[in-house]
Amino acid sequence: MERKRKTKSEINARIGRKITKLREAKGINQERFAYENDLAKSTVARIEQGVVDARISNLERIAKGLEISLSELLR
Repeated sequence: MERKRKTKSEINARIGRKITKLREAKGINQERFAYENDLAKSTVARIEQGVVDARISNLERIAKGLEISLSELLR
């Protein structure tokens, strides 16, 4: 049985939804989250929307801000 490969945009969207869900569960808005993790609000918004390929360095900051590992974020 052949597994369907996920497209880059599907992966970006999935990661973005996960970040949004985890951030909102902590009760933190995008602006505060971005500030506390040394990111631009527009960067956080675009990653959450799944419209950009996030840099690993930004994903590491996001994972740290969410208090999870990078591997857990990408899982």
